Amino acid sequence: MKRLCALLLLIPLLCGCNADTALRGEIVVTALGIHQKDGACVLSVQAVEGLKTASSLSEQDDTATAVYEATGDSVSAALHAFLNEAGRHAYILQNQVVAVSTAQCESLSLFDSLDYLIRNGEGRPLVPIVVCRGDPADLLGISSGNDAIPARYVVGMLEEGAAWGVCAKRDLLDVQRASSGMFDATLPIVSVSDGIPRLDGTALFRDGAFVGELTAEQTTGLLLLGNEIKQLLYTANGVTYTLESVKTKLTVHKDGQGFKYEFAVTGQVRVTERQSKEKPTLSAVEDFAKTCMIDALQVLDATDCDPLGLARTTAQQYLTVTQETARSQLKACDKTVSVTFKF
Repeated sequence: MKRLCALLLLIPLLCGCNADTALRGEIVVTALGIHQKDGACVLSVQAVEGLKTASSLSEQDDTATAVYEATGDSVSAALHAFLNEAGRHAYILQNQVVAVSTAQCESLSLFDSLDYLIRNGEGRPLVPIVVCRGDPADLLGISSGNDAIPARYVVGMLEEGAAWGVCAKRDLLDVQRASSGMFDATLPIVSVSDGIPRLDGTALFRDGAFVGELTAEQTTGLLLLGNEIKQLLYTANGVTYTLESVKTKLTVHKDGQGFKYEFAVTGQVRVTERQSKEKPTLSAVEDFAKTCMIDALQVLDATDCDPLGLARTTAQQYLTVTQETARSQLKACDKTVSVTFKF
């Protein structure tokens, strides 16, 4: 009986040792960057510092992670070259963000750039995807001061931006759904200046091709149009307003041979702070929201981009019209916006 008890006590320790040994044999990837340079795919890999045994790889070691680079004809080829040099298997279930450079987006379809990650059974479909101005290695190698893994800082920035209506946070599953034709893809843009990352608008894609950008305010307009905003801060004339309980209703009408799209936005407004004698007014917030949406719609029409899935919604509502037909008419269709807020 004593021997049995001793054996039972040892089992958890043995399992822990095996798990630790297995982990040491893996490259624990926490972020990936995809960049196009001189006609080749440059893959940046942010991984835990245990990988420093591969001393021939380039490193940045000011956090609990390091950033390594490898080059190939594709993402899978670059990753294969990286693993050959490191001599270990990649563990990507801990991957927290994927950054695709603007150069990569301009030279190759977004769907092609992310095809390997979409097909990889070990990939995380809900991993956030961002577009990075410049080399993604600069974003992956930042030192936040608060996070041992810089990718967590980036993810936190995306989540906070999405919570306050200034970031169109998207993940790999959204890109996969866009590739099926449900809607056009949009991705948040992140830029790095003096080692500090910041949200820098939204990238627009048409059938996977990079076609343009939205500014910060136009991004807010896009999120309002898509019913993705729950709260929003806005300051005008020394008065800061908080917009809450925001809801957007889309109505599609038959309009001759085409269609008309009406976006009706409602919500509650409260005054968060006053630093002037200016009297708070609903019109200030309403005009801001309306301008953001109108400007966003103008850019979407100019780039012939349908991230709101209007063509699909139209085909679902009018069964005699195909999504392809609705999509071909979308750019020329009338789109109106109405805003009604209450204190």
